[in-house]
Amino acid sequence: MTTVRISTRVARTALPVLLGATAAWGGVSAQAAAGAVHQTTRHVPIARTGAGASLPVMGGQAPSAPNPLAVVVDVPPTQPSRYNIELLDAHGLVDVNQFATDRSIITTRDAGAVDLPRVSVSPTRLYYLDGDSQVRSLTRDGHIAAVTMLPGDPHTHVTFAVSPDDRRIAVGVLDYLGPETPTTMTVGARTLPAIQTSGPVHSQVYVQDLVGGGHRTEIYSSTTTTVTSTVEWPVGWRDGRLILGGSEGAFSQNGSNSPTGTFIGYHVVDPATGLRTATLCPTGLTMGPLNMSGVICEPLERGQVPVVEDWSGAARFATPGYVPYALSPDGRTTATRLNTTGDDSTVYLVGRAANNWK
Repeated sequence: MTTVRISTRVARTALPVLLGATAAWGGVSAQAAAGAVHQTTRHVPIARTGAGASLPVMGGQAPSAPNPLAVVVDVPPTQPSRYNIELLDAHGLVDVNQFATDRSIITTRDAGAVDLPRVSVSPTRLYYLDGDSQVRSLTRDGHIAAVTMLPGDPHTHVTFAVSPDDRRIAVGVLDYLGPETPTTMTVGARTLPAIQTSGPVHSQVYVQDLVGGGHRTEIYSSTTTTVTSTVEWPVGWRDGRLILGGSEGAFSQNGSNSPTGTFIGYHVVDPATGLRTATLCPTGLTMGPLNMSGVICEPLERGQVPVVEDWSGAARFATPGYVPYALSPDGRTTATRLNTTGDDSTVYLVGRAANNWK
């Protein structure tokens, strides 16, 4: 076991993600450990690129592309109806900063709709959801373009993951079927309009052409009638396979430990047939972001330790004594904090040498 201690002060709440790494990996809206250290070590000036809407994502980079950027997504409590995206270089400096309109609020009496991912990345650009239905792209030079429309509205939440070649898009739809009651929700210092519902939820995942919406393939479809019925949505791509996250129920009182919004692990499926090829974290919770190496799984049973699993579902190494929050892109190290409730902002890097892996 190798442990490195790094002291850093956290400047703000955000979800860092790597934009760039390998062309085989893309579409994941998640954070990565390398970005986590860089973005919290300094205060930097923000170079705004205009009044457009934007969101963060993580994905792959072509071999000839510039150096990778970290993507930071921030939902400020003082402006809960929109969110902020920053593209950071390897020194933690802001290359691009952009805002986007957040999706509509859907609640029950005592819980909110599960927090679906807002962004996705490919080797060439960041894609983000602007409002309920508009997908836009953001390049590293700050150029914004309208890409496609998804079937989102005030009672339907959508999310998506774009394939690394920018040709296909996996779409997740949670349609809250009602009955509905207009209401409001207080977020920070603001009161926002919301929809309150207690009816069934229709969950759907499909893959289609990014431009034009043709060649559509249905991956998953289910109508839930109980609060614990499983729903799934796309969170990324890996080596031509689609990655699905999910939750036991379409509402939640608590936030996920992963920026993908996932609670129940990940399924790797064939995007042409929907057949499952691997399962990650089948008996526990997911921790932190996804990346090309795999994911951290936190077991539900007391006394067991978090485990790093690769994309075949195989366990690589455990992290006893630590609660990891992010996995390094090479899969060898996890970043963690021992004190999660106090003022200690020390980040520990915990890993194993390759010859000690299972």
